[in-house]
Amino acid sequence: MTRLTANEAAVLLDVSAQTVKRWIQEKKFEGYKYRNRWYVDTQDSKFQDFLALAPNTQDHHTEHDQHNQHVDHVDPPPSNPQSQVDKSTELETVADQLQLLEKQLAKKDAQLDKRDTHIDELLKQQDQSQQLSAMQQKTIDKLTEQNQLLLETTQQKKPSFWQRLIGQKT
Repeated sequence: MTRLTANEAAVLLDVSAQTVKRWIQEKKFEGYKYRNRWYVDTQDSKFQDFLALAPNTQDHHTEHDQHNQHVDHVDPPPSNPQSQVDKSTELETVADQLQLLEKQLAKKDAQLDKRDTHIDELLKQQDQSQQLSAMQQKTIDKLTEQNQLLLETTQQKKPSFWQRLIGQKT
């Protein structure tokens, strides 16, 4: 496969490099992007049709042949560059995401520890409240019992007004 950069193809086609890139993206002829450079397959029949319609094609034909010889000596990019991913960039992205997730995890762990401490404190307060409530209930029960005893003893010892008036004792 013989390749040209988008800039070289633009010179041959007498258009801008942006137009060549746009035509590649619109699939008007075969090309691809590899390591931030756009390449055109010069053997593609659609590209040959564009080249035939370009003005001054005859003048550029010899330049094109010279370039093809030069391109053959350059290490070509892999045959399918779209399927390859820049591994170092992907690795950096994954490492950044991992660091972010680790920070979020540490923050969540700290929040859980704080929540657990707060729950423990609330449980202690609840236990203390229940103990106080139980003690208060016992105190109320004792006071009620003492009050009943006092009431019974005062009613038994003291004769009523009429009993005293008459002089009878119960």
